[in-house]
Amino acid sequence: MAARARKEPTRTGDSPPPTSRAPDNAPLWLDAVRRLERLVGVPVERLVTSDAYFDALPKLRRAQAQMADYVAGVTDDWFRLLNLPAGSDVRRMREQLSRMERQLQKLTKELAESRDGQKPTARRRDTTP
Repeated sequence: MAARARKEPTRTGDSPPPTSRAPDNAPLWLDAVRRLERLVGVPVERLVTSDAYFDALPKLRRAQAQMADYVAGVTDDWFRLLNLPAGSDVRRMREQLSRMERQLQKLTKELAESRDGQKPTARRRDTTP
């Protein structure tokens, strides 16, 4: 297993650095929030810096992607059943619109060049089957 750079978690008994120490007249709620943060934060920090977390993360992301694909497939079927555009339909339409916009920009540029007396740089389409 490759070595991972990890930050060592603080321990519950450790005091905060002197620069972040609360003044003695800090509000009671602030002291309670800081204690709660240390109570919850230390175990969470220990967890997210562990090897088990880094081993499980890719598996969880893969499972999430598979679940998203499954849900998208089911919802696509239901949307099509109700004659509504599905997410994949919208995505394909956006891609097609992007291609059309690029082609329009290219043709506009060629037209402007031909009006200026320059030779267009575009290649001709091959019409042979």
